[in-house]
Amino acid sequence: MFMNNTYCCFYIILSLCVAIIVLIETANGFKLRIAQFQVSNKKSAGMDGGFLGFLNLGGGEFRIKICNEMTNICCETLDPLETQNNDWEQSEINFFIGRQLQDCENFEMTGCISLTMIHEGNDGGELENVTFYGSDFGYGENNRQEYICPIRVKLDGYNSIKVACTSKNNTYDPNRACNGDERFCHIPFSRFTFFGTHNAGTGEDISSISKINCAFKNQDLNVREQLDFGVRFFDLDIIQSKNLYNCDGLESGHGKYPELGLYRCFGKLEIFVEEMINWLNEMNNRDVVVLYFGAIDFEESTYPALEKLLKVPLINERLNKDYKTNKKWPTLGKAIGEKNNIFIFMRTNNPIDDKEFHREVPFHKKHKQTLSKDDIIITSTYKDG
Repeated sequence: MFMNNTYCCFYIILSLCVAIIVLIETANGFKLRIAQFQVSNKKSAGMDGGFLGFLNLGGGEFRIKICNEMTNICCETLDPLETQNNDWEQSEINFFIGRQLQDCENFEMTGCISLTMIHEGNDGGELENVTFYGSDFGYGENNRQEYICPIRVKLDGYNSIKVACTSKNNTYDPNRACNGDERFCHIPFSRFTFFGTHNAGTGEDISSISKINCAFKNQDLNVREQLDFGVRFFDLDIIQSKNLYNCDGLESGHGKYPELGLYRCFGKLEIFVEEMINWLNEMNNRDVVVLYFGAIDFEESTYPALEKLLKVPLINERLNKDYKTNKKWPTLGKAIGEKNNIFIFMRTNNPIDDKEFHREVPFHKKHKQTLSKDDIIITSTYKDG
C-alpha cells in the first residue's frame, strides 16, 4: 500500500514536472550505478535480518522500484537489497553498487523519477533518504549528478511508500578536470593521494560466496564498480596457473601458499585491465589510475605472462613512462593530456628495463637496500604475510 499523504503529494509534484519537462530533458541524465541509503538516526530506525535470516523471526528487508513517470519505464529489485556487510543499522549509510542493484543496474535516470520503497518482514526500518548516482560518484558532491528521494517514514510489515526524486546536475566542466577536480591537474603524481583497495581483483567472481571462498575474498565489487565508487588505486595479487582452483591462465587471485593449493583465482587479468580502460574511455579519460601488483606468485611463469599482457598495444599506449624517461613524475594534468594515465608498479625480484614498469623496493631501517637508478621506494603500513 502507499502512504496516502505522500502518494497525493507525489502527483502534485508530477503536475509541476509537466510544466518544467523541457528544462529537465535538456539536462544530461545518467545510468544508475550507485544507490545510497541513509538510515534515520532515530532510536528505532535500524532493522535486522531476523534470526538465521528468517523474516518472521524478527527480520526485515527492503526492495526498490524506480520509475520514469514520463515514459512509464520502471525497474525493480526482485530480491532484497543486501551486501555481505551488516546493513540497515541506525544512522548507517548503506551503498549498493552495480550488480547489487539487480535489474536496476544501468537504469536510465532522466526526467521525472519516482522511487517506491518496499518493506517486507516484521522488523521495521526508517530511512532518511535515498540518493542515486552514476559513474561520476567519486568526483565529489559538487561535481556529480544525482537524484535524491526523501523518505522519513518508518516502514513495517508488508507495505511501501512512493516518493518523487529531485535531480541535481554537476556544475563543472569534466573536460577540464583531473580525477574529478580542476585543482588536481597541477599536482605531481608523486604528491597525490589515491583511494585504493587491497586485493582488488577478488571482486570479479561472485559465483560463490561460501565460507571457504570468503577466506580468500577481500572485495565484493568488480573493477567497474570500484571505479564508479571512486577507487583509483588497485592492489592486485596475480598468478599464472591452470591447475589451482578456478584458475585458467593469468588471473587475479589471493592466497598464501599456492604451491600447497591454498589459493583461489577470481578472474582473468586481461578482462580486468580491459574493463578499466573501457571505463576510462567512457569518462573521457580524465582520471589517473594506478595498478600495483603487490604479489606475483609462481613468478617464473607469471611475470613473463604479465609483461606480455602489458605490451599489448591497446594497453601499452596508455601506460605512463615519464619517470624513467625524464626522471620526474608528471602532473596529473600532463598524464591525462597525453593519455598516458595508467601507472604500473610491481613487487618483483626481476630486473625491470621497461620504461612503463616501476619496481617496488621493500625498505626497512634494519636492512640495507641498494637502489638502481630506476627503482622507487613505496611507503606502506602493509606487510605481506
